[in-house]
Amino acid sequence: MESDKIIQMLQEPTVRSKTTLAEKAKAFIVRDFKIYWTYKFWVVFDVIDIAILVATYYFVAQIITPAHLVAEGYSSGDYFTFAMLGIAFSQYVQNSVHGLTEGVRDEQWTGTIETILSSATSYRSYLLGASLFRFLYGTIILVGALGLGLLIGGKVILTPSTLATGAVFALLLVSGHLAIGAMSAGIVVMIKRGDPIAWGFTWLTQLVSGVFYPLGLLPWYLKWVGFALPLTYSLDGIRRTFMNGETFFDSAVLQTDLVALIAFIIIMVPLSLQVFAWAYRRSQRQGTLGQY
Repeated sequence: MESDKIIQMLQEPTVRSKTTLAEKAKAFIVRDFKIYWTYKFWVVFDVIDIAILVATYYFVAQIITPAHLVAEGYSSGDYFTFAMLGIAFSQYVQNSVHGLTEGVRDEQWTGTIETILSSATSYRSYLLGASLFRFLYGTIILVGALGLGLLIGGKVILTPSTLATGAVFALLLVSGHLAIGAMSAGIVVMIKRGDPIAWGFTWLTQLVSGVFYPLGLLPWYLKWVGFALPLTYSLDGIRRTFMNGETFFDSAVLQTDLVALIAFIIIMVPLSLQVFAWAYRRSQRQGTLGQY
């Protein structure tokens, strides 16, 4: 029998996926919710963690002078509101950065990552699906943290214009840090254990992005590091919106923050996808995609 006939007999038709991106995303959300809800203590500990953080900075606020906040352009000078917004949204960022890498590690441990990424599901669809549930869960935690903060003394300006402006900043916040999460997930696919990008990013942002204190308190060389991070602009925009009542239409500072975030996203999203694709192909070539 000729070789081409043998090959033809052994060949199988390629089955093309007819599942839409929305259906795949929904399947990821449902699956991750079922997994997460299996370990209900996770939910309890997450709520306790954010409650302790908010309560801690409520008491710290009793001894912090508002002068530095006013000097930085936050007219209310209310440190507790300043810290509440910083803590809540920085935790939201950590969900976006760590969520993807944790998802990849879970897939590695359960032995399903090779099956998923070798199927008709593209790595872009995988990254989107793996992040959606964690963002939804993070949003619930964010709303809960802000609600708790408001109950114990936080003061924010809520109008249709400030809510719209805050929503834009939150969307850009998520988009920018999703790129960092995708890059970090690519590194985890390749090195298996450890998460240097997410680890370094978390500590760096807490140190120089103004999460707990105004950027003006930092020495000049750390300020410049902070200016390179998207969380700096996101927090500044969110705080000016809800503490000062500023919007895009009447604040040049918010417009600057907006441009900086968009520029970061335009640069980092394609770069992060390239990093993940490179790590994925490298692991495929080496046969280590399913290893952990």
